[in-house]
Amino acid sequence: DAEKRSKQESIRRRKSSILGSPEEKRRLSSTATDSTVSDAVLGEDGSLSSPLPLWPASSSNCWSEPEGSLFKVRGGNYFKDKVKVPSAPSAFACRGVDLWLTDNAMSNIGRHPSMLGGKLSSEYTFIVNFLMPWGNLVSYYRIPDEVEGSVGKVWERFLKGDQKYRDARLKLLPVVVEGPWICQRAIGPGNAPAVIGKALPVQYHSTDKYFEVDLVVMASSVARGILSIVKSHTKNIVIDLAFIIEGTEAEQLPENVLAAFRLHNLDPDKCPMLPEFVDAGEHEDEEKE
Repeated sequence: DAEKRSKQESIRRRKSSILGSPEEKRRLSSTATDSTVSDAVLGEDGSLSSPLPLWPASSSNCWSEPEGSLFKVRGGNYFKDKVKVPSAPSAFACRGVDLWLTDNAMSNIGRHPSMLGGKLSSEYTFIVNFLMPWGNLVSYYRIPDEVEGSVGKVWERFLKGDQKYRDARLKLLPVVVEGPWICQRAIGPGNAPAVIGKALPVQYHSTDKYFEVDLVVMASSVARGILSIVKSHTKNIVIDLAFIIEGTEAEQLPENVLAAFRLHNLDPDKCPMLPEFVDAGEHEDEEKE
């Protein structure tokens, strides 16, 4: 009906403004849906669901959880032989992934009631939130009651550590599974994880419902440059992102992937807008002022 068409047109215009390129603007102004998401779950405005569809129910615009063994981590004798080995399965199982479009990326996004389709608070969750110039890429992981082995030791110390301690140990290992050469070159061969705190500002938020790590991509010119290249090719990329806490002592080895997810051929144009959110506490403070 007319109201629905008007809503779709308004959303298309907002996405066009956020995503920016002339090609994307022309495509967004001409159509709301296309065959690339025919097997995905769509809302009434033509956007993907929250969380994104799980592969293989959808062949594109979706996520899955890669095997831990695909990632090389420090082995049990790394400080003697410098040998890396395939990781054991990820310590935290992935609950889902969201890409929210917005021109004002949100920090501490776990407090937003729309996260993970509104089901975030049903389980204690580890959240990794990428703050980008045009949106929030958010992944969610189930934190078990007991984290066993060496990864449990580093996780416990990570939780108790201060900002400096955490920044020096949380690592990101991206691996391009499928994709054009330019993206593989920008991201690298996928065998050397980067300590995130050395490249980006990182924020941490802890509640009784979640522990969130915010990676402020938009604050780094290098990261923005890489993101710009990848963003132009996301529909042709399958990429893994693994998070590892660095083992700095023998008792913390072998390392283990803490959490990981895989994105399959994601078209940002099809992702939902971040719903408006007003923090009740902030609103009360404003009223007092």
